[in-house]
Amino acid sequence: MTRIKQLMCAASIITAVWMVGCEAETTVGSDGAGDADGDTDTDTDVDTDSDADSDGDGDADGDADGDADTDEECYEMIDIVFVLDVSTSMDEFLSILEEEIGAVWSAAQDLSVDEPPHFGLVVFVDDVTVVASETYTSVEALQSDFNFWYTHTSSNQQTQSTAENDDFPENTLDALIEAALKYDWRDPELALRVIIHVTDDTFREYPATFTSGLPAIHTYEETVTMLQDRQIRVASFAAHYGGPFFSQDVEPGFFTDYNSMSPIPAATSGSVFDIEQVQDSTISLTEAINEFVLEELCEEYIPE
Repeated sequence: MTRIKQLMCAASIITAVWMVGCEAETTVGSDGAGDADGDTDTDTDVDTDSDADSDGDGDADGDADGDADTDEECYEMIDIVFVLDVSTSMDEFLSILEEEIGAVWSAAQDLSVDEPPHFGLVVFVDDVTVVASETYTSVEALQSDFNFWYTHTSSNQQTQSTAENDDFPENTLDALIEAALKYDWRDPELALRVIIHVTDDTFREYPATFTSGLPAIHTYEETVTMLQDRQIRVASFAAHYGGPFFSQDVEPGFFTDYNSMSPIPAATSGSVFDIEQVQDSTISLTEAINEFVLEELCEEYIPE
């Protein structure tokens, strides 16, 4: 149980006790015997109307579990996987993320869930590399990998392949699938599952091929279905315009529908942020990530 839920439970218990006390006061009769009819009150059950505690367990929820019922269940764990476009145009954003990842790590630790948060990393250009399929054991290890892949952006190379990187669409869909399938996610009933996805351009889907010759393996629909089935929320940092002259509309799939299908963030109970607002410091990258995680910590997974 999270600290948030513990505080809510305590408040509910206090409210229930106050209600019972008030009810007892209103049933005292004129003869001082505890009823209103002037005779001796032999009823040992203060509550006779089921509005506060009808099951005798001391709570107001009627479930005989001894605790106060709350409407809000919170996740006990947090799993966060970064899925990062590491093509050349991403250098500015990744430099910010590299600088701030320590603060993101610390904020997740401070949420005081039952288990420490887990972090993973997947990177992509036209190809995809799963860097960390299990959690990092230290923030230093995570920072080291972020530094390596930030430096990689200056190379204009794929993550593994020797193929050239000459086009602007990158392989978002296959990267999300790899994160969904290969990361060691914890139980979705207990763990909030989050992908922080970052790209400044559009994508291709199967059966298309990138100009590098590398194929897109999955379709948009397959990707969304996989994320939904595994109850993974996607928070995307994406652009409105991309391409060689930054004049191409690259919103579909992130901000707007893609071929009449909901954007990935909306379809996965996630959110989308303007990557340019991070780069010009209009919004804080750390605050955006941390607030998203905090807002979703006690929310049901409700995809579109």
